[in-house]
Amino acid sequence: MYLPIIIGMVVAYKNYNNKTSKAIGVCILVFLIISLYFFYQAYFVEHSGWDGLGFSFLWLINTAIIKICSCIFYGKIVGWKKAIIFFGIYIVSIISSFLLGFWA
Repeated sequence: MYLPIIIGMVVAYKNYNNKTSKAIGVCILVFLIISLYFFYQAYFVEHSGWDGLGFSFLWLINTAIIKICSCIFYGKIVGWKKAIIFFGIYIVSIISSFLLGFWA
């Protein structure tokens, strides 16, 4: 799930080094590591009762933060119009996944 973001950042730093923002890139990587921790805690560690639910919500929140930061990162490279389209596709896919019942 996070591999396209990592590959996109590597390609962006390789091809568009003068347009990239290193601060946003570091922010994306930090939130990615935090998100992987919450994913591991939510799905691979056995919790009693509803204790794992908080980790699931924190994982979803961190994933949304990563997507927003990556839209800002790519907006500085390819333009804000394409970044907003990318963010719109992300929102539509999340809404349709809830409506179709993938999170049930």
